[in-house]
This record gives sequence, C-alpha cells and structure tokens, in this order.
Amino acid sequence: MCSASMRVLAMALAAIPMLGSFAAPRPAAAAHHEPVIQVVTVEVSPGKLEKYRREIEKLTGVFARLESSAKVRMWQATAAGPDVGEVLVGIEYPNAAVWAADSTKAQTDAEWQKILAGLDDLRTVKSNAIWRDVSQTPGAPSAPGSTVLLITGVQVKPGKLETYRERLASGQAILDRLGLKARVRLWHADVAGPTTGAVAVGIEYPDLATYVADEAKLAADPEWQKLLSGLEEIRTLVGRWLYQEITP
Repeated sequence: MCSASMRVLAMALAAIPMLGSFAAPRPAAAAHHEPVIQVVTVEVSPGKLEKYRREIEKLTGVFARLESSAKVRMWQATAAGPDVGEVLVGIEYPNAAVWAADSTKAQTDAEWQKILAGLDDLRTVKSNAIWRDVSQTPGAPSAPGSTVLLITGVQVKPGKLETYRERLASGQAILDRLGLKARVRLWHADVAGPTTGAVAVGIEYPDLATYVADEAKLAADPEWQKLLSGLEEIRTLVGRWLYQEITP
C-alpha cells in the first residue's frame, strides 16, 4: 500500500499473515448485521496474474466445500498513482462472528493451507486488514462481475463519525434519485495495525462505462455537489483509488 496514505479497504497490518491465515476476537463495536471484509493487498509477480487468479478461484472452491457464506472477489488498481497494478483480494462475511468461525475452519483445512503455500511464488503480500461495513444500512456484497470500485480514504474529525454516516446515507439517496446503479458503503478498519480506526468510502459501479457516465451526472447535480462541500467540515480527504474487478 501507499505508505503516505490511509488506504481504503486495504490498510495494512503486515504482521497478519497471508490470506485468511489468522483469526481474531470479534470487534467489540461490531453488530450482527455489519458485514466484515478481510482485504489482502498484493503485488503479483510479472506474468503471473492469470495463474494467481486461478489459485484464488481454488480458494473460493474451498470455501464452497466448507459451506462458508464468504464471498471472494478481486480488484486491480487502474488509477492509483504509484499503486497502479496492485491487486486487492477481498473476502467478505455477513458479520464478524461468521468471519471468526469460517476463518478458523479454513486454517485447519489441508487444501486451503496447500494453496496458500503455493501463492508465495506468485505474489508479495503488502498489507492485510479487517474492515467492517458501518454504513447506516449495510447490505450484501455485489455479485462478482466487471465492476469498478472507487475508493476514497478519509480522516473523520473526532466525534463526527455518526454525522458522516448520515450524510453518506443521503448521498446514496441522491444516487437513487438520479437512477444510478452505484452503491455507497462506509468501512471502518477494525484490525489494521497502526491504521486501525481508519475510515474508507467505497462506491461500486456495474462497469467502467457506467462509472464514467454516472460521474458526469453527479458532477452536474447541485445536490450532490452541495453534499460534497458539506463533507469538508467533518473530514479530511486522504486519497482516491480506482479499481477494476478481476474476480475469476
């Protein structure tokens, strides 16, 4: 990850080993309805991306065999400054309790461990973190596809997180009014080393063409622009990154 920023959905805890290879107590603030996602950021070795995708697909198969409700997805940075090309692997669970239980199952599965061991020749892990969906109305993850994910890292002012959540909910209402298919989610870093407590906003679009068209509509919408201006009072913008989904 970019060391100069609090990276959204992938803030680092380098001490956490590879994909799904640790378990931690359920965060005290987590609620049963709040989805949890483990995000591992990796640098894939040159020419190895397709093979890496196939190995991640095998891990998805292990989850299915274990009857886990986890959803595995992958994104690659396409507009992220020096981080272009980085790959995010996200494993999303319905809540922290399911994450803890399913992660434990995976750690004791021989096939899972064998696949993980083979990944060392394909990629370098740059960060590993656990994020919790703290949106006012958390929902299920989108279906894998050719989605585009716009991530914005922010630093919310002390005591203003609830206000920020409310304003983002009004932002989703604006998207709905405009008939846009984009979905806004707010994430809080629960286990991320020195960046624990960081906040990230993810807006997911069905595809690149929709992203371009919707961004133009939002830029021309007075209510959306007013909302963005009002956010300046309660948060500091850290950075923005654009990812293209590459889930196998």
